[in-house]
Amino acid sequence: MWQKIKAILYNHILFFSLWLALVIIAFCTVKNYGISWDEQTQRYIGEKYCDYVFYNDTNFYTFPDRDHGGIFEMGLIAVEKLINSKDEKIIYTTRHIVSHIFFLICSAFFYFLIIKVFKQKYLALFAFFTLVLHPRIYAHSFFNSKDIPFLGLCIIALYSFYLAITHSKSAYFILLGLVCGLACSVRFLGIIFPLVFMIIFIFKAYLLDEKINWKGFLIFCFSGLISLFIFFPTLWHHPIQSFLYVINSLSVFRWQGHVLLNGTQIKSSFAFRVMLSESKSTLTRK
Repeated sequence: MWQKIKAILYNHILFFSLWLALVIIAFCTVKNYGISWDEQTQRYIGEKYCDYVFYNDTNFYTFPDRDHGGIFEMGLIAVEKLINSKDEKIIYTTRHIVSHIFFLICSAFFYFLIIKVFKQKYLALFAFFTLVLHPRIYAHSFFNSKDIPFLGLCIIALYSFYLAITHSKSAYFILLGLVCGLACSVRFLGIIFPLVFMIIFIFKAYLLDEKINWKGFLIFCFSGLISLFIFFPTLWHHPIQSFLYVINSLSVFRWQGHVLLNGTQIKSSFAFRVMLSESKSTLTRK
């Protein structure tokens, strides 16, 4: 085991050196990032999940934001309890550094995925830094505890899927289901993974003229459902009813803010229709 780890470190010494440099830079610059407009809300969601899971707070049943996944926020709350500080500056700085390091760990999977697909270290390094150093993604990796963890788990899901589809081992399909369940528990959009992967399964079988690996796909779906149920506590109380509630709630979201479009503040409920009409007008003029 240790020999294998040493071999991986030796073969990718440049990558791990640069990765460690990014971690050091993060610790030096984390104080440059402030609190995002919804970060306090996200932290509150984590607290409500913890109250429900650990103290059986039944007020959670009527908590409107229970349609948001809370597993990553619960992890951040756990770290907050470990540092045992009441200073909000320390609390949010800790949240930021933990979120960023999680993103860097997930991005390492992206590097190794590129290695496996293209067999080129320098291409993998280029891809890794293209992802990590994207200005908006890099900044959001500190204070965005919804989209960036979801992005990271999607990367790990793709890596797991590559292992599953190339080796067809049950362990990899179980791992894939576990990661996809975690991704759904951060952002429910991850529920599309089974459909996407099923299409790829069929497409691969058609191209290679082989049978569809139904066993692997069913193992993936089963482990994914178990993972989703465990890591998304909203589903613990009346699972089917709660599942439908989450879908219905997120399909017509309750946010009533405004969107700035072409210098005009437009109510969110009308923003999509306005953008659609703008697109049609542009196509017509062309």
